[in-house]
Amino acid sequence: MLEELRKTIYNNIEKLRKGKGLTQQELANRSGFTLSSYTKNKNKNALTFDNLVLISKGLGTKLTEILKTDNEESPVDILEKLQNDINKTIDDKKEAIAKR
Repeated sequence: MLEELRKTIYNNIEKLRKGKGLTQQELANRSGFTLSSYTKNKNKNALTFDNLVLISKGLGTKLTEILKTDNEESPVDILEKLQNDINKTIDDKKEAIAKR
């Protein structure tokens, strides 16, 4: 779920960026990033919620446009699933550390 959601978010960002005729550099500048930090975060699947907000502002669009999926889930549902996946990952890592 988490990997699929990340791909959707990155695809949405790219579609919106290209639809507005922006280069990655221009979007990075508008969002308050250097190009290297923008692409580094993108390549490492490491964009935070705060960064998504900045990118949505850089694109001149609502955050919900970035979070849209092909199914009927609302952005709130998506964020709840994302939070659950994050919590599970954290719990799994804590459990693995405790077993050491």
